Amino acid sequence: MSNLKKWKDPIALDYEIDGIPATFILDAKGNIVAKNLRGEELKAKVKELLEIK
Repeated sequence: MSNLKKWKDPIALDYEIDGIPATFILDAKGNIVAKNLRGEELKAKVKELLEIK
């Protein structure tokens, strides 16, 4: 998504996006519970949230 304002875009500022790709994990209520995780950290967080052992 872009409105050509680059990092001055209100959404980028609200969500503190400073790079692409940016990833967000949301809970059932839409709250951000994790941000910009990659690799093993991302896998571990998804397993934790889905209660997978």
